[in-house]
Amino acid sequence: MQALFATANVGLSLGGGGFRLQVTRAPRIDPLPALHVLLDLPTRIEPRAYIVFDEFQSLMAIDGAEAILRSHIQQHRDHASYAFAGSEPGLMQQAFSDRRRPLYAQATPLRLPRLPGGAVLTRLHEDFSATGRDLADMGEALLALTGGHPQRSMLLADLLWLRTPKGTSATHQRLVAAVGDALARTRIESETRWAALTANQKRVLRGTVEYGSAMSRDALTALGMSKGSVQGAQKALLAEGDLETAGEAGYRLVDPFLAEWVRRTAGR
Repeated sequence: MQALFATANVGLSLGGGGFRLQVTRAPRIDPLPALHVLLDLPTRIEPRAYIVFDEFQSLMAIDGAEAILRSHIQQHRDHASYAFAGSEPGLMQQAFSDRRRPLYAQATPLRLPRLPGGAVLTRLHEDFSATGRDLADMGEALLALTGGHPQRSMLLADLLWLRTPKGTSATHQRLVAAVGDALARTRIESETRWAALTANQKRVLRGTVEYGSAMSRDALTALGMSKGSVQGAQKALLAEGDLETAGEAGYRLVDPFLAEWVRRTAGR
């Protein structure tokens, strides 16, 4: 199998939970032969394959890739099931909702919710306890900071664990330090995303963080924006995965660490 993938510049990594494939990064190499090899794989293995495309919107940047994918998966009814994951809801919606695109109506949209607080708290208490540490009452505070965001909750929990020596308990001071560690670790990511936004999108994120809503009277006055401008920026931010709905007609930043970075840094 490794020899087969090597001929198409595809890397193979085996693990306990399955295997992972990645197209080798090399200049001037046509990625399409590798894509054909990958997509033909379900017909060569048993039992039924479950295939996840992560950051699927990246594949859309390759000319013809969606059509090639459709030509393969339509023959895999008895061989594989597919899931398409992505961090840009607007592009994901285009891929499967636009009648002009090859994958129109080929998938059912599903937005993963935030992690349930009770289940997360139980797991965190168990993991801290199993390693000789006590989470104490910092679990609720941690989730209040991350809002149940899956990756950010796990990252902050890991950093708090690192800040809590074996045989001791998590404290407010240690959680504050862990938040600082998290912001330092994600600083470049936040700065890069911020630099890619338009001026109005930046204003809307600031208004959302600082005033709870960029549509509030105080936010509109402070930001110097009209309601129409705010709504236009909100629409773009929702499509790009920076904002999500929260409550009745409300919005929040998807990434709680970006929100905290904006609160502490942006516009200062």
